[in-house]
Amino acid sequence: MASVSPWFFTHYGEESWNKNWIYRCDDWLFVRRWMQLIDELHFEVDIVQILSWNDYGESHYIGPIKGAQPNSEDWVDGFSHLSWLDLCSHFMKLFKPKFRAGPTSGSNLLLREWARHNYQSQHYQQQEEQQQQSRTRHHHYHHHSHHREQGRGITYEMDVDEDRIYAWGRSHPRDAVARSDSVGKPKGWQLTDDRFWVVIFAKQDAEVLLWSSSDSDSESATNDGISLHSERRRKKDVHCHHPVPRGLSTYSCQLVPGGGMHVQLSRDDVVIKQYHSSSEEFTFQKEPRKYNFNAFVGMA
Repeated sequence: MASVSPWFFTHYGEESWNKNWIYRCDDWLFVRRWMQLIDELHFEVDIVQILSWNDYGESHYIGPIKGAQPNSEDWVDGFSHLSWLDLCSHFMKLFKPKFRAGPTSGSNLLLREWARHNYQSQHYQQQEEQQQQSRTRHHHYHHHSHHREQGRGITYEMDVDEDRIYAWGRSHPRDAVARSDSVGKPKGWQLTDDRFWVVIFAKQDAEVLLWSSSDSDSESATNDGISLHSERRRKKDVHCHHPVPRGLSTYSCQLVPGGGMHVQLSRDDVVIKQYHSSSEEFTFQKEPRKYNFNAFVGMA
């Protein structure tokens, strides 16, 4: 049996369980772990355990937020992870033996090596060196590849029945100073990036536009099938535009204080799917009241 887990953040003070740290879960960790099991280890693993259904205290729950919590309400309430549960359904189908076509070389799962070496050997070797030597965050990630800086990740070619968007991100900058948090900053806070992470399942080739700033609202479509090109773009903030191949692909974009997570998927200059976090449910706050390195997850 192997396990996959999407996230880790816990924030208990000394008077409680005295657990206050994060693990780096950026770079679409949940997706990469699933695909590692499916594409590389599927003959070695019979059962996959998802960690977890309702461990709210460590922020890796994928079930609904209900019932008693272990005093984790400050960083859990309002941070739904149900979209991760939906995301898992795609990988469950791929993992089950009746959906597998044998070794990767004989199936329709073809990993395109878009900077994979950075996400495995070089990336994790550098991360271990930083943790051991207590280097600063800026020095540690200086050598990331241009692929990641441009917001593109790994891509898998596969059959997809429906266009889907998944997006998640944290609610404040990692360098932010909380106004009233007696527990203090979690250990490892410098390991994460102020970006939101996007996974797209596309039936056919398409294009994606990602942005964060709330003051750059475009004449975007509110319904599928509306022209996209009026949107391209009067904005001065950071935005990311990429081609999307058929299958599964991953992207990221910088989070902007006061903004949210916005993703538009288009095909032939027509919006076919879009996700926009509302300010009521998610805002990237410049000055948070308390530290919260949990993720908010949405989908469309």
